[in-house]
Amino acid sequence: MRHVVLEDLDLDGDMDVVISINRRADDDDWERAAVYVNDGTGTFNQHGVFLVGANAMGLTVGDVLGGDGFPEILVASYGLEAVTVLKN
Repeated sequence: MRHVVLEDLDLDGDMDVVISINRRADDDDWERAAVYVNDGTGTFNQHGVFLVGANAMGLTVGDVLGGDGFPEILVASYGLEAVTVLKN
């Protein structure tokens, strides 16, 4: 695990969790972002795991697409020299 962000991704008033996951030695070069949604009782259910590039150097969330209030997940990747945006 490299980065952890708490944010209300589904706008239900409960903090959800986004984690960037390091690659393992036996894995491919892509790192992943795992999203866990709080069901309101303090239980976090895995919503998905997404490929985000090599050598994730930063993770943040914010409403950068559409202005609908739902925050997107942004991951800066040193290996790709790019930012991956996961639309919410």
